[in-house]
Amino acid sequence: MSEKPPPPEQMAARALDAYKKGALPEAIAGFRSAQRAYQDVGDEARADEMANSLCVALLQAGEPQQALEAVRHSPERFLARGDLSHGAQAYGNLAAAQ
Repeated sequence: MSEKPPPPEQMAARALDAYKKGALPEAIAGFRSAQRAYQDVGDEARADEMANSLCVALLQAGEPQQALEAVRHSPERFLARGDLSHGAQAYGNLAAAQ
């Protein structure tokens, strides 16, 4: 019998903790997993937040092309939801990746 994966919130918290500790490979994997988990439950806003966290971690890891791909469409999605603050942050991440 396979074990049920943790909820997306727990995945995100673990990824953030790994990021804060400087464990970038673990953080990157965690943010990717949390992003997929949020997509699976239909929470696109949180999935986009994870994409932006992933972007930041990838930039720290010296992977600007992957960072760009992670965040490429999230600014528009935040703005379409009326989330100006996250939209602005996403544009900043997009600019940093470029």
